[in-house]
Amino acid sequence: MVQLRGLRFGDDQIAFLFGLRAGGVYGIPAFTAEREGDVVRVRMPGARLRNADGSPSYHGEREVRPPEGRIARVTIEEDASEGVIMVLRGMRSACPQTAVRRYGLGSTHPAALVSVAFRDGPVVVFDPDGGAPGFPMQVVGLGFTPSAPVAFQSDGRTVWTSHADAKGLLDTIMYVPPVAPGLHRVVIRNAARSVASWFRAE
Repeated sequence: MVQLRGLRFGDDQIAFLFGLRAGGVYGIPAFTAEREGDVVRVRMPGARLRNADGSPSYHGEREVRPPEGRIARVTIEEDASEGVIMVLRGMRSACPQTAVRRYGLGSTHPAALVSVAFRDGPVVVFDPDGGAPGFPMQVVGLGFTPSAPVAFQSDGRTVWTSHADAKGLLDTIMYVPPVAPGLHRVVIRNAARSVASWFRAE
């Protein structure tokens, strides 16, 4: 059993972030993605919104509107038998593409992401996704051109650089740049591939 910790949005993409229940066997939750008209339902029977002690693992809103893109609205539901159900609305023609990855949150806590995208290209999440200038944000990605440099660009300038590994995975720490408080779009470029995401400055 894993607990939903948060959501992250990219361009026409959403990632669900999970953590491990204390004492549990860690793994990525099983899920299905089903489309009906402009609605996609992602069902995760092995996921929950609460920790083993009953405290909430997810502290965000149950209905969220992404900053931009074709995903118009995301609703989070929980069912005793079906687990966590994500309802994505607004995609009239695109087919969902899913990707998963395990990673370490910091140096000690296992974590995982499940991505649902409505375009080709890499997936990137910031975990955590913001803070005061100088605050470290863990960056986790997949689907990049293997063994190639990666540049992070925001507000017309390069704010961080890194390198994808031989499998096209990205693991780095980006520090919140000295920018005005609020939500900031960042484009992550790698060879011929690029993806957009967001971070918050306090």
